[in-house]
Amino acid sequence: MKKLTLWLIIISLVLLVGCSETGRKNNSDPEDSGAGNTMDIVDNTDSTSVNYDEAKDVKKYDDETHKQIQYGELTFDLGKYHIEKHTIYENSEVFYCRIDKDETLPETSLTIKIARTDKRVFPDFNNIISFLSNLSPHYREIRIYDDVTDDSAIVSLYSVTDSELTNYIVCYKDSCYLLESDYNSLELYLFRNRQIVDYSLEKYDVEYAGNPVANITKTVQYNENGFEKANYKVVHNIDGTEYLAELKFDDEEYTNTLIITDEKSNSLLTLSAYATGYSQDMAVILSDINGDGYVDIQFLEEEGTLNNSYSLYVWENSRKTFDKVEYDGMLSYIEVHEGYITNRLKDDESSGVIERLVWKDNKTLVKESEEIYGVD
Repeated sequence: MKKLTLWLIIISLVLLVGCSETGRKNNSDPEDSGAGNTMDIVDNTDSTSVNYDEAKDVKKYDDETHKQIQYGELTFDLGKYHIEKHTIYENSEVFYCRIDKDETLPETSLTIKIARTDKRVFPDFNNIISFLSNLSPHYREIRIYDDVTDDSAIVSLYSVTDSELTNYIVCYKDSCYLLESDYNSLELYLFRNRQIVDYSLEKYDVEYAGNPVANITKTVQYNENGFEKANYKVVHNIDGTEYLAELKFDDEEYTNTLIITDEKSNSLLTLSAYATGYSQDMAVILSDINGDGYVDIQFLEEEGTLNNSYSLYVWENSRKTFDKVEYDGMLSYIEVHEGYITNRLKDDESSGVIERLVWKDNKTLVKESEEIYGVD
């Protein structure tokens, strides 16, 4: 009986030790073990996965002199960042980077994971977008550089960003790489000269008083002369109604033309104005100006040295069309607040007037007050 009791005690101790070891393994540092660190590599046929479970080598650096990332043909400098740790796996590498001492940037650290991927040939932008959206199904932004002219030897670069990470496909003549990073503008370092994106797609919400009122899908396309066109799809949260807007720049006549249609392609509004070709980011601004839950339009009518002049058009839901906003003055730098609008007019770069505008009715603004700024 004593022997049986002794054996039961020994067996219990062995089981207890085994459970403790398992617990220690499961609760180990994920950065050291590689747990959870995976990167999806998409080739010409389907998706595979590169695991970071077994590091071949880990290098740590105590100074800020290690500022260049090199992986195969992929080589670039980190600017104001330096490498703190470099982990090498069988088919990939991970770089943990920190901002240099005494430098100031919004992101104080960044991580870059790199692996090779097969090179693909895409027939058009839609094919690229389909590929990238499969790579990151919940994407918020896509950027396509397909006509690269700089001297980095990169022939194409595609990026897709979700709420946390950005995936980059970087291709050279004979090789391609997949990068995954928590930094969403690595092309600033990958390219050696400034490059204009050939095509971009962005999804974002329009908010009023902190509440989302509509979802916008914006695509921008460029040609050899620069900006070509931008398309907006506006979907209202309140009732699902939507409209489409297309902004085109004529580089011969130097005009911006905005055409707005409903979901059935019925024309709602057409606007045109002289433009230099350098103001497309400011030419159309979509926001809920009057707080009724529908997205309204600010259109740049005249570019100025100090002040731009906008016309405003508010959505009239009962008639499913737009009404032009009436205001006895120039509308320039507008900020929408709950219940009112501020309109900033510059006298010079550092001084001017801020007007407070309120709604007399759904399509008429009146000045309630004004405040001088920038004057001692």
